[in-house]
Amino acid sequence: MEDTLKTRPKDTRSRPEILDERAMRIIAFGLFVIVALVAWHQVLGGGQAQTDFGQITEERAIALAFDRDAGTVVTDETGAVVASFASGDGGILEMLAVVIDHDRERVASAPGGLFFVRLHEGERLSIFDPATGRQISLSSYGDHNLAFLRGVVFQ
Repeated sequence: MEDTLKTRPKDTRSRPEILDERAMRIIAFGLFVIVALVAWHQVLGGGQAQTDFGQITEERAIALAFDRDAGTVVTDETGAVVASFASGDGGILEMLAVVIDHDRERVASAPGGLFFVRLHEGERLSIFDPATGRQISLSSYGDHNLAFLRGVVFQ
């Protein structure tokens, strides 16, 4: 009986597979946490409350309607359509619609409605939402996104 136990091959697959699967889950969760923290950091204006945005050189009130299937519609304070984009083509506008609606839900305000896109001296952009009282710098969203937003809002 002793000889048969010694000659039986060891099952080396079970332990490494468990470790590999566990390690992959830990890595995936870690990456998810990092991405979530970076996104939250950017949404909050770099993690610090920015109070000095500089002189406002231009401001426009707009509203965003976003639907994952239908796309994004930008309207002005009169309700006139400023721009319309198919789903996936709205770029930074789609992200702003989601972020603003989420912030409004947190303060029990109705989604939708007007907010202000502000152009400050030095060509810096920010948004101000009167429903939440928050002003957010958009400087961390990249030149391409800011040029797109500037072109849509201040055309």
